Parts: sequence; C-alpha cells; structure tokens
Amino acid sequence: MKQLQLITIFIFIFVCFVPQSFSSIDRNNIRVGYLGDNNSGTPFMVLESDISSGDFIFGTAVNVKGEKDLFGYESFVIRYLEYNDGSKGLLYEPLENTTFGYGLILSDLNSTYTHPIYSSSKKNALRAYFDADSFSVNAIKTYENLYAIELSGLRLLNVSLGLEYAQKNDGFPYGSSDFLPNKEAYGVYATYPLAENLSVYSEFARTSSNGEGASLGLSFDYELFFLFAHFRIEGRSFNPEFIPGYFTSGYYINPIHPTSYEASGQRRDGTFASVSAGALGFLGFTMTYENYTDSTDSLSLDFIVTPLKRFDIKGFIKQPIFRQFRDVSGDDSTMMGGSLEYRLRDILISVNYKKGLLPDSSVAQEATYVDLQYLF
Repeated sequence: MKQLQLITIFIFIFVCFVPQSFSSIDRNNIRVGYLGDNNSGTPFMVLESDISSGDFIFGTAVNVKGEKDLFGYESFVIRYLEYNDGSKGLLYEPLENTTFGYGLILSDLNSTYTHPIYSSSKKNALRAYFDADSFSVNAIKTYENLYAIELSGLRLLNVSLGLEYAQKNDGFPYGSSDFLPNKEAYGVYATYPLAENLSVYSEFARTSSNGEGASLGLSFDYELFFLFAHFRIEGRSFNPEFIPGYFTSGYYINPIHPTSYEASGQRRDGTFASVSAGALGFLGFTMTYENYTDSTDSLSLDFIVTPLKRFDIKGFIKQPIFRQFRDVSGDDSTMMGGSLEYRLRDILISVNYKKGLLPDSSVAQEATYVDLQYLF
C-alpha cells in the first residue's frame, strides 16, 4: 500500500512538471550469490532494472531465494523512485552517508550497511530537499519512522548557520527486547572562516531527556595539483543523558540503550577526527576516529582504489562507539565489506563480501556474491 501511494505521488508530479519529450536509459543487473551466518545459509538471485526519464529515475528488483527464510524478503521491490531537477527533489531510496550538521544528532545514517545486500523496502527512506540561493532544506523519513529535518546555509555576517531536528517514536529495535523510549533532539551549528581553506565550527544539541552536548572544532581543506584532502578535528563534551550521534547507522540494528548508558551519571568528553582525501582517478578514502570517556576507540573507513584502468577495489569498516551499552559488544558489532570490480565496455563484473549484524537478531551475517551488470 505504501509503495502504491508513493507511485501515485510521483505520477502526479510527472504529469504536472515533466515535459512530454524525454529520453530513457534502461539498465539491467543480475546478482547471484550465497547469504549465510555462522550456522547455515542460502543461495539467492536478484534481477534489477532501472529506467531514467528526464528528471525521473525508477528502479525495481525481483528477488529469488532458496528455502531459508530471509529478513525483510520481498519477491518484488521498488528499489528507488526519484524526481530530482538539481534544485529540488523527492526521493524514495536507500539512505547513504546521511549526516546533519557535524553529527552530534544524526551521523552517517546508511541503510546499505545495516541491511542485507538483497533489495528490500526496509532499506528505503523518503527524502525531500530544496536548494535556494540563501538556504537549503533536507528532510527524511525512514521505514522505521525516524523523522529528521535540516535547515542549512543561513548567513549572519560571515557566519554560516544551520538548524536540525530528529525524532523517533517509542518502540523496540530489531533483535532486542529492550524498549527504546521516544527520543527527540534538536541542534544548531555555526561555521566561521578563519582563512581561505580554514574554518572554525561549533555545534550544540539537546534531547528530550535533558541531554546536552556541544562540540568545537577546526576544518581544513588542502589541494595540490591532482591531490585533495579535507581534515576535521573537534573536542566534544556531553552530560550523562546525551548520546553522541544517537541516530546513526546502527540505531535499529544494535542501538545504545539509554537506561544503562545514563546509569553511570558521569559526564563524558572526547575527540572526533576525520580525513577525506583522494588523487583524481586513482584513490579516494574517508576515515573517522572517535574516542570518549567510558568508550573503546572507534574507527570507520571507506575507500576506493583504482590500480588499473577499469579495475576498482572498494571496502569499508564501521566500528560503533560505546559498545558495552549495546546488545552486541564484541567483534560481531563491527560492519565490514569490500568488492573487486572490473568494467568492460557496457559490462560490469564484481565480486563482493559483506559482514554485519542481521537486523532481526544479534547474529553476524556474512554474504559473498557476484554482480553481472550490463546496459542496453
């Protein structure tokens, strides 16, 4: 029913705003592989089709599995449905690397890491955005009913300002019997340029449970010929009721439980640092590091390397913070994956691996699969 409603909305926008003359590109993808955990597994196959028409993109998938039941399995899935003209858009698609402000409230929300690799509507979120000359608005609603909105790009003299809000209703996360209470959070952030490539920034956030957190940091950009880099380092401080980046990628899979987290009653301070760098056509990576009072160190890395023309190596690793306050605290709480990709004209062949928690249990799942993709 929800998918039919979304289709109706996009058809209405199509009729009202899209010119009658447009071109389309069809893309087909065949994915075959084996999906398993520590005890057993099942073969699977996914057939995907994409159609692009002007400012619209539409993608579907047909899933075929073995006898074993799979979390969120659907035989037919609308993978994404988008209207996007560059300045405004309405999108129904998986979330990837979504961060509001500097990440005190909503940080690195990515459903492709925390859900199985086969297509599922549970990966998708409804997102709307609008870019004007003087401000931008970005709003999301996930399958699990997380609502968030950000207003950015506001100017006050030389200071750039942003506002953010996130809210999640009461409920139980996947695979947990611990009830998570309603959470609301709002924040404000500001950026002030000190030099051409150097800025100082600060963010303040507050939650409905009287949690308060603040950060102060420096941001630096560097470019030299075909090399580029972006650096961030900041100090963070929170009262006992504030959880940094509470709405993260692991929120529904392996969340921090507020009751045990707040029981210590201690204030927590820490450091956040990140670097993004690349060499055009050869290397790109983003790495973040977090360390807080009463938490083990946390490291996250995304990278892509192109050692040869038409050949890519990709990978990621995500370690959660405050593991002792989560259902899963050991190595199984770390998400990781990678792929080897080779392009030959209109054909893409890739070998993939992914490990992460199953959304409906506290068991790590491993998947190996092959993608065969072609255009026509």
